[in-house]
Amino acid sequence: MKIVVTCDFTAATDSAVAWAASMARHDAGSEIVLVHVQEKSGSGSLQLSIDQAKRHIQTLASDSATRYAVPVTGEVIEGALNTVLPLRAAELQAQFVVMGTHGISGMQRLFGSKAIKLISGSEVPFLVVQSAPKAGELLFQRMIIPMGVRPEEVEKCSFAAKLAEHYGSHVYISLAPYSDPAFKSRQAGNIVLIKRLLGSNGIPFTIEEAQPKLSVVDNCKRVAEKYHCDSMVIAVTQKARGIAAALNSTDQDLVANAMNLPVFCINSTMSVRW
Repeated sequence: MKIVVTCDFTAATDSAVAWAASMARHDAGSEIVLVHVQEKSGSGSLQLSIDQAKRHIQTLASDSATRYAVPVTGEVIEGALNTVLPLRAAELQAQFVVMGTHGISGMQRLFGSKAIKLISGSEVPFLVVQSAPKAGELLFQRMIIPMGVRPEEVEKCSFAAKLAEHYGSHVYISLAPYSDPAFKSRQAGNIVLIKRLLGSNGIPFTIEEAQPKLSVVDNCKRVAEKYHCDSMVIAVTQKARGIAAALNSTDQDLVANAMNLPVFCINSTMSVRW
């Protein structure tokens, strides 16, 4: 397995490397590629020179390989992060991109978080993390999935089923709250398909009804806390920018969840990879 880690030389990168190393140790023969994208700052000058960035990333790769006892290499590429990073991850035939996030606030909420923009244009699934994994814990044992009425819900559960089979996980489905009969009917149809998908693969699952007065995010938080979930799987569909993104922030709020859960993120173009 090949895992790409986005690298900006901050504490968020350290968390991402730690998660990538935990995943790599789970699969013999895995390797990690640290990728730093050199972008121009708003002033038109580079924050680091190419040579400085290359020295930093080679040091980080060497230190990480020693610390985690897994193969780690590093590279620096130039361009716009949202364009060149997804392309590079696809070229490397990576199974996952691991990205540390600094959270979502202020103008990021208005124009869309860095993570959401990257994931929307990627062919490779992302794991977005807020903090390092806890030492000694098994990976992804209790995965939560928020589920609504979109066609992507079944794709998302198909991806989660592959993960659950690989890591021996229990899947918890947190249903989104709907009062409209047409939406409730579409959700019921998705539930039937998802029960069949998970059941036919022998994956243990629990479906939790929504509390009508709570949002999708708050219902997810309630279920995650009830079952001590350790990870989440979502399908990112938000591609709107500006005011539309601000008014439709569910994807962003799930990625930057208050439980600090690592979040696997897919979009509809990624299905060929699982």
